[in-house]
Parts: sequence; C-alpha cells; structure tokens
Amino acid sequence: SNLLKRLGFKILRIDEPAEEPKIATITFGMIAPVLKQAGERARKLVDKKLYQHQLDVINKLEAGFNVILISGTGSGKTEAWAVYAIKNRKKVLAIYPTLALSQDQVMRLEDYYSGFGSGAVLKIESETSTRLPREKQREIRQKIAYADLVITNPAFLLSDLKRYAKHGKPFLLRFISSVDIIVFDELDYYGSSKATLLISGLAELITKYLSRKEPQICILTATLGNPEELKEFLTEINGRPTVIAVSYTHLTLPT
Repeated sequence: SNLLKRLGFKILRIDEPAEEPKIATITFGMIAPVLKQAGERARKLVDKKLYQHQLDVINKLEAGFNVILISGTGSGKTEAWAVYAIKNRKKVLAIYPTLALSQDQVMRLEDYYSGFGSGAVLKIESETSTRLPREKQREIRQKIAYADLVITNPAFLLSDLKRYAKHGKPFLLRFISSVDIIVFDELDYYGSSKATLLISGLAELITKYLSRKEPQICILTATLGNPEELKEFLTEINGRPTVIAVSYTHLTLPT
C-alpha cells in the first residue's frame, strides 16, 4: 500500500464483517455411516455438522438433479457430492484439471472411500499405462471397471475416448458405461470458453453415446460467469433439472 501511495494512488479500504455460515442439524455420519469405518479424516468428519449448502446439494442430488456448486476454496465442495455418492454407493467419474494440483482433494477422497476396502478409488492420468504389457493393461481395466470412484483429467479422458473411436482398447469404457455421476471440479481453472468446450466435449459425449444411464452432472467452481447458461446446457445434455447452489462460507476440514 505504501508503494501505491508513493505512485500517487489513493487507497480506499473496506472491511466487511465475516458472514456466519448456516449450519445444518445433521452430521456427516448420520448421512453416511460407512464413514465411521473409513480413514482418519473420515472419522474426524463423522460428528461434524454439515453446512447448509452441503446439505442442500446432497438433497438435490438425491432428488436426481444436476448441481452447479459455486463456492470458495476450502468450503467443502468435495464433501457435498462425495457423501451423497458414498451413502448411495454411486459410481463416480471425477475430472480434475490436473491430479497434481488437486492432491489434497484426491487424498481426502481416498480416505473417505476407504470404508469400502481397497480398490474403491482408482486414479489414472498418465499415458504410460498404454505402454504397459497387455496383461498389466488388462488388469488395470478390470480394476477400473469395479471401482466406485475413478479420478482422471481431461487429457487422459479425451485420449482414452480417441482410442475407443479408433477401435482400440480404452481403459475407461466399462466404467463409463455404468457411471452414475460425472463431477467436474475446479471448473474455474479452465476459463469460461474452455470450460464450455470441456463439458460439451466430454459430458455430452459420455451421456449421449457411451453411458447406458443418464448420469447426473455435478459442477464445482469458485467462480462462474454464466451459471444460468450452464444450467440450461446441463439440462439439455441429460434431461435432468439443474440447480445452482451458491455459498461463500469457509469450512475447516479435518487434516
């Protein structure tokens, strides 16, 4: 601020009072008791009460809606869809910009899903998998097919879909054919134009041509410039009603 003053700028400071988050009366453990048998982070979460925006998202997902959740970093966006999916043992395809930048979310998810035993969560993002021996590739495909949650990035997913189009052997096809929810996390990472292309190129392709179901779509983002347009677009893709949930509360998650 001193530098700006020396450059001739005037500074106006506005302090806004912190907004008290709305807290629900329900705990995570009440919704998904299996969290009690999961890892340390999940067990710490069990007795915590949900924020109202998390409960609202879960209720809408239970009702079959698509959801666009706009909320700041650390506000519990991941827990909103994950608890719903864990409770109902839904098969989820979670797409992150890069798994390296999303390592904390991935580690939390692995912990939450550990109550289902080993193999519940599978990460795949590297083309090195395609250069493994055939027997090893077959083993990976088998593990993916029976996973509850598959975590990947757009680059690998697009590459895998190209393999399918060229009559190759994709890794994700069996899983995608029975997927219940497609989650796009950190949508703001891409920018609005790339985000639209991403959703149209992946969600629409999976929903209309590859999945035997009409999977729900869940969008997580800190900011979004065109929520109403995206809302209409998601409904066009799978025919499901779409709801926009907005919250700027900050949730301290167990470490």
